[in-house]
Amino acid sequence: MARSLLASLLLAVSTAAPAQTTPLTPHLRTTVQTPSLGTGPLASSPDGRTVAVLRLDRVRGSRAPLVLSDARTGQELRRIATTNTYDGALAFSPDGQTLINIGSDVQAYDVTTGRVRWSHSSSDAVPSSPVVVFSPDGTAVYFSHLDTVGNRHLIRSDARTGKATWDAFRITAAAEAPSREESFYGRVLSLAVHPAGAVLASGSFGGGIVVWNAATGQRTGILRDQPSPAQATQAGRAGQTAHGGRVTGLTFAPDGTLISGANDGTVKRWDLATGRKLGEALLPDGVQALTLRPGGKGVLVASGRNVVQLGLPDLRRELVLVGHAEKVESLALSGDRLWTSSEDSTVKRWNLRSGLDEATYGTVKTAAVSPDGRTFALNLGDATVRLTDPRGNTLKTLRGFLPPASPRYEFIGGRSLAFSPNGKGLAGGLFTMSGVIIEKYAAGSAAFLWDVGTGRRERTFPNFPAQELSWSPNGGFLAGVNHVPGNLDTFEVRDVNTGTSVGRGVPSRSGQEQERGGVLAVSVPTVQWVNGQAWVLGMQYPRFEPGKPLSSQWPAGIWRARTGTKVQSLGNLGISVPRLLANPAGTRVAVSGGNGLWLLDARTGKALRSYPQASYRDRAASWQEPRRLLWSPDGKLLALNRGEQGLSLHDGGSGQPLASLPVRAEPLGFSDGRRALVTLNPQGVQVWELRPGR
Repeated sequence: MARSLLASLLLAVSTAAPAQTTPLTPHLRTTVQTPSLGTGPLASSPDGRTVAVLRLDRVRGSRAPLVLSDARTGQELRRIATTNTYDGALAFSPDGQTLINIGSDVQAYDVTTGRVRWSHSSSDAVPSSPVVVFSPDGTAVYFSHLDTVGNRHLIRSDARTGKATWDAFRITAAAEAPSREESFYGRVLSLAVHPAGAVLASGSFGGGIVVWNAATGQRTGILRDQPSPAQATQAGRAGQTAHGGRVTGLTFAPDGTLISGANDGTVKRWDLATGRKLGEALLPDGVQALTLRPGGKGVLVASGRNVVQLGLPDLRRELVLVGHAEKVESLALSGDRLWTSSEDSTVKRWNLRSGLDEATYGTVKTAAVSPDGRTFALNLGDATVRLTDPRGNTLKTLRGFLPPASPRYEFIGGRSLAFSPNGKGLAGGLFTMSGVIIEKYAAGSAAFLWDVGTGRRERTFPNFPAQELSWSPNGGFLAGVNHVPGNLDTFEVRDVNTGTSVGRGVPSRSGQEQERGGVLAVSVPTVQWVNGQAWVLGMQYPRFEPGKPLSSQWPAGIWRARTGTKVQSLGNLGISVPRLLANPAGTRVAVSGGNGLWLLDARTGKALRSYPQASYRDRAASWQEPRRLLWSPDGKLLALNRGEQGLSLHDGGSGQPLASLPVRAEPLGFSDGRRALVTLNPQGVQVWELRPGR
């Protein structure tokens, strides 16, 4: 009976002579990282010097930290513990001395000291849909939320003491259930106070807008409009509400007219004296938030992943700010500087005069290092790529790193960056996911090519596998891989100049090898270039036969991407999701997955080395996530991301471990003739000098 590959590995390890290698000691040379302001609701101080972010990405238990940062440098100034629970709203007072946060409690903080000025406690633990706004003179605070038992609240409090003066939705023990009409107006999502301070407007979840006497809390009017777009609610189509969807933003123009925006994709202007609609703009991506530019220069609307400026009074589109990769959730304005917080995990500061983002804050999601090691490409999750030197100084900003056009997608499933061999080009890939309930599927995938010297985006490859990208040695071809199965190609190779596809593959569902017309079926592949040829390294699904146990046979191999012909069979790996990578000379294949690192002869498939020693009985380990591999250009060093165990360096010939980095990191590249290793980890892009000896 044929011996399994794992058994061969054990024999190879036991009979191999000990490798004569020199240990290496990594020394951290530099770290390149952009300050992160987090993601969540934000507010800018009136003087524009401070930006506050409620860090919903850092919730611990039921609390999210409130972080105040220098608006110019992004340096953290103060961190305040809050009682917020997974939701919240922020507002600076007109004089900039007080910051209000509404969560499970409403708390007013002294901006200078961070101390609580006053607190308004809720009787229920977890309110939802909070919103807060100051009166123009700063003497009153209006806030609203829906508590956990469904009670609606719209409260006016004294800004100095926090004492409530009225609650427009106070429910007494004898009160009856609200009528169907009132349900259109009760759950308040947005508030605005008239510049004169006498009128308050509220926008609701049901699409209604109510006008209130700001001093007494008495309802003085309701705005209604005729049917809106097709996605409108039933009430909206019947003309019973102002909008056909959630009213997500309100603001008053200097002339006293009210501007409203909703997720039905409409922005409207209203005359409150008559209740008449004066104008309307359509934004197909909906409205998440809006704010007025000072002096009535226009209204800024967060719509999808962009910010649109609409002119006043006609609501004509004047400017579109493009730079986020996912929905913009929060806006904060100070003069000609706009702050935005997005689902792409970044916060941006925009110059409204130029229409460009002048600063982006967030952690590095993906990165690449140029072949000479002198330029880093960083993406923080947004739609830009920042080129820096090894010290982190920005050299250029590349734009247009946008999610591929697809009918529906829920989130970005993967990003990748790769420099061309001469360092003059940069390729970036984006992969989006969609799904139903817990099932997730590939939605779209595309690659973008930039000229590094000019910063221009020169080409776009739609429907191109892009979770991992690699260039041919002459820079004439680009290979892309998707590791997530779905309705997209698993891998493809295209001519960079013409965009012509010269080889592609799709996931196999039958478990049988397919070599028809250059179409190859493999799972979890890697495409790399060896001696000018594009190799596909991967494994095939096992053959499933009715009435028989699940097969543990996972045959791996090497194929030519352009023809689909097999170069070499690598035998049964015994694991389902390995990561394979050949050395630059194409003589050895490194395999990571489950039990660690394996080395195979690429010409015969024979097992050469294993580290650590593989155990055939360790079945649980065989299903672990595959880790990324990286060979040095001369093939003498091999870097392996071992997940929680950190990153290890191995001798390329023997597999013997030479060094271990005490951080979880992805290897990006070698520089200085493999005397330095560039990695990506939560701390940023780091350069490690590799010195001989312990």
